[in-house]
Amino acid sequence: MWGYFKANNGAVYEGRYVANAELENGIFVELNASGKVIPLAAANTNLKLQVVEKRKEHGMYMVGAVVIAEADTGLWFNHTICTLDADLPGDRTQWKIPAGGYVRMRQPLKGDEIYKDVTQALYESLNVGDIVNAGANGVFVKAAG
Repeated sequence: MWGYFKANNGAVYEGRYVANAELENGIFVELNASGKVIPLAAANTNLKLQVVEKRKEHGMYMVGAVVIAEADTGLWFNHTICTLDADLPGDRTQWKIPAGGYVRMRQPLKGDEIYKDVTQALYESLNVGDIVNAGANGVFVKAAG
C-alpha cells in the first residue's frame, strides 16, 4: 500500500505509536487495547472524502480525495513513508513498518487531501466528485448511496 497527505491542515504527529505487527504504509489505522497501531478493523462511514483526482502513477491506480467530514476519534492515517520517488523499491512489500516500529500517523481533518493506491476495480468505479470512506483494513471504499 502507499498513501500520503498531499495537503493537510497541520502536519503535527502527536504521540509515540508503535505497530502491533508488520503494518502497511498509507492506510487508515486505529489503536488496539494495548495502545498499539493496527489496520482499521471495520469501515468508518463517519469519515467522508470527496474524490478530486484519479491517476496512474508508478504502476499503481491512485485516487486523491479531500476530507469533507471528519471521523469520530480513534481513526488515523498512517503516513510513515511520505514520498515516492525513483529510489524506492518497486516491490511494495518493502513499504511496511516492522512490528514494534514507530508509526507516523495523525487524524484526518476537514480539508486534508489524501492520496492512496486503490484496486483497479475501485479505480474504474470511481468518478471525480464521488464520496469514499475508510474501509476495513484501512483502504478507501466507495460510500453507499
